[in-house]
Amino acid sequence: MGTAHVVVGLGIGDEGKGSTIDLLCHATSAKADVRYSAGPQASHHVVRDDGVVHGFAQVGAGSFGVEVKTHLSRGMLIKASNLLVEIDALASRGIEVLDRLTIDPAAALVLPWHAMVSRMAEEVRGTERHGSVGMGVGIAWNERETYPDSVPRMSDLLDRPELARKLSAGYERAQESASHILRTAGENSKALTIHREYTDRFSVRRILDDLESIGGRLAGRLLADEEFYGSVVDRTSSIVLEGTHGVLLDPKYGFAPHITECEVCFEPADAFLERSGHTGSVQRVGVVRAYASRHGAGPLVTFDERLTKDLPERHNGDTHWQGSARAGAFDLVAARYSLACCGGVDFISLTNIDRLREQEQVSICTSYEYQGDEEYALERFFDIQSIAGRSLLVGIKASPRDDKNHRVELTRILRDCRPSTFVRFPSWRYSSIPRSPAALPDGLRSFIEFVESDEGLSVPIGLLSFGPRRSDKLWLVRV
Repeated sequence: MGTAHVVVGLGIGDEGKGSTIDLLCHATSAKADVRYSAGPQASHHVVRDDGVVHGFAQVGAGSFGVEVKTHLSRGMLIKASNLLVEIDALASRGIEVLDRLTIDPAAALVLPWHAMVSRMAEEVRGTERHGSVGMGVGIAWNERETYPDSVPRMSDLLDRPELARKLSAGYERAQESASHILRTAGENSKALTIHREYTDRFSVRRILDDLESIGGRLAGRLLADEEFYGSVVDRTSSIVLEGTHGVLLDPKYGFAPHITECEVCFEPADAFLERSGHTGSVQRVGVVRAYASRHGAGPLVTFDERLTKDLPERHNGDTHWQGSARAGAFDLVAARYSLACCGGVDFISLTNIDRLREQEQVSICTSYEYQGDEEYALERFFDIQSIAGRSLLVGIKASPRDDKNHRVELTRILRDCRPSTFVRFPSWRYSSIPRSPAALPDGLRSFIEFVESDEGLSVPIGLLSFGPRRSDKLWLVRV
């Protein structure tokens, strides 16, 4: 069998997975792009060399390649109405993907009521928001895990009685959750407005009729993971497996409660390959920006007001649910933690290099200092070095896998941490995108050498991204 290239974000999302996947599919002549986890909340932006832009949500980010098929595995959650909107939006630009799309029949659905519960819960948290895109994917994920036999799945779109039964059960669960939220929140006015709006607009009958209509259009696109894999993979062909979010949002490893409920690391991709009988090689690719960034709530230890002002988000702007974007120096401590949590990668795709080209110098944060008032047993959470009389936090210890309380406490500590030590590199201004490693600016070359070294991440940087297009990339490894 050929090679499976599995892509995961090493940050908090928005790392540049879309353009990395687009190039990886092109460079390896991949037969397929498999979405292996999470759901329709992805926004993997790809800019074609002719300027066409699309933020891929459910269709694979490699779909600008006309030979690349998208497969939505049973590990994914599907918002069927949005999927058709995305298919039609691409078709209006001359990019036909429907005939290149397959969906595992067991993939569960995201419904309007999931968004209702998610938004209500987020509103009542007030200033203690967890962070959300407001689609309810986490609610749908938990429901799938808790009630596997009664959640609507893609196959149910072709069975109206079964779909009606499952929709009714899901609606009742959502209304129970909504009632609980309103009782505990004292009928928060914003949450109450959301509840009324969704209840008025989305009856079981309406959703049933809509999904039945959608099922008619997607009926011929249902194909189990194992059958799909067998139909596209031979001894030499390559496939790409597309992840979403970033490791620091993973429910088992991320900085709780600012996490997703969906698995982010390599486990769902490994499960897909195992049940598909993949016997070829697997190459793991981690994607990270050349600086730290995050939307909305949650810790960003290296947050820098000046960088935030200098580096506004180009494709994924601020929203009511996501919150404002923030930026800071490359965080070596957090990146090491991400790599340890996901089990390591074969190489890194370093993105958004172009965003820093006007900076006078570029920094990497190598340690934190805790500056909070509360006393914690910091050695439970961090590797600590004493330097010049100061206790510096140089590494985050892997938390017990299922101990969410440990990670909630870790998050409280991180909120009161500040960057302490840095390695600084001269500006890497360049007049044109370097086309060979020898042409890299000295500052950027030094940055890369440090990240690859044992003082850094001890992982090779295999791909440099100087912009969102394929032509903006430079390979440093052979794939």
